Amino acid sequence: MMAIFNTTLVISTAIYCITLLWLLAGLFRLKPGQSEEQPRVSVIVPARNEAATIQTCLEALLRQTYPVDKLELIFVDDRSTDETAAIIRAYANRYHQIRLVSVTAEQPQLVGKKNAITQGIAQSNGTLILALDADCQPGAEWVRQMVRYFEPDVGVVAGYVYTETPAEHVPHWQRMRGLERLGVVAVAAGSMGWNVGITCTANNFAYRRQVFEEVNGFAGIGHIRSGDDDLFVQKIFRETSWQFRYATHPGTFVRTQVPTSLQQAWQQEKRRSSKAKYYPLWLVLALIPPFVMNLQFGVALLTGFWWQGIIPVAGGCFGAKTLIEGLVMVRTSALFKRWDLWRYFPLVEILYIPYFVVLAVVGTFGKYRWKD
Repeated sequence: MMAIFNTTLVISTAIYCITLLWLLAGLFRLKPGQSEEQPRVSVIVPARNEAATIQTCLEALLRQTYPVDKLELIFVDDRSTDETAAIIRAYANRYHQIRLVSVTAEQPQLVGKKNAITQGIAQSNGTLILALDADCQPGAEWVRQMVRYFEPDVGVVAGYVYTETPAEHVPHWQRMRGLERLGVVAVAAGSMGWNVGITCTANNFAYRRQVFEEVNGFAGIGHIRSGDDDLFVQKIFRETSWQFRYATHPGTFVRTQVPTSLQQAWQQEKRRSSKAKYYPLWLVLALIPPFVMNLQFGVALLTGFWWQGIIPVAGGCFGAKTLIEGLVMVRTSALFKRWDLWRYFPLVEILYIPYFVVLAVVGTFGKYRWKD
């Protein structure tokens, strides 16, 4: 029994480490944006009960340095019950580049945010679509720098999203969560370095209108409440031959609101992990080794006192995993200027073992609550 346990742990760790090395190589393959074209751009911002944050988003988009005659800002009010629509309407009356689109009902096969985005795109006329959430604050160079990544063969550009700056004082759990999210960024950016679409964040995401039309929008995934980011990226990867890029210019970074409590953060992570059940088979298979590895690390921690023969093997596997994860995070931290998170790396390495296993189970079989 011990031999089977140790062999399984070694194999799952080896597969996981090889995958990490593939991602690390992809991070070194990322290219800077070099396009000088300035096509017409439509920024799509779905909003539902965002009265507290929508004005900050509006002001940030009005500060864009991209030519105003080539930029339209489409805000889609998804049946808000607060002052969201009124705030947007007031800005639209003052600035011609801002437009308000109102969602009146969902469609059976197009629910939630996907419905709002689709209606916004239908009312827009840009060659490029830039998706942003209503609680986000892009810098003034955001549109200009994202557009630079759209060389002729590029169909999708994803960007980095952060919740706090290195200089800000925030609770330690938020910093640890920031490091965990940076690991997700490593997966998204590293895979796109190899032109493989696995995941991204929907609040800093751009694609050609032609791409959206080629894949028939969210057809096939529109009935799923979430997934306007990773499921859509996977759909584009599966159905087209367009190139993917991950933006690393600091001007493309977008700030979003941090969850105000651990409960809210947990609900958000459950929502994100719930989409894994809809992933393609090859990607689900790729997630099995890290799940098995972390599960076995947990078993080793709980039973190692009695089952001492697994400790040397588990320790060696954990050391190899930590070393290679550290290399990946060094490269990712350098790309996205987040060295401030490194002091949490040792603690997160330990806490991530039960976190990954529990979240995988709860996300797959449980329910989440995110926004009313």
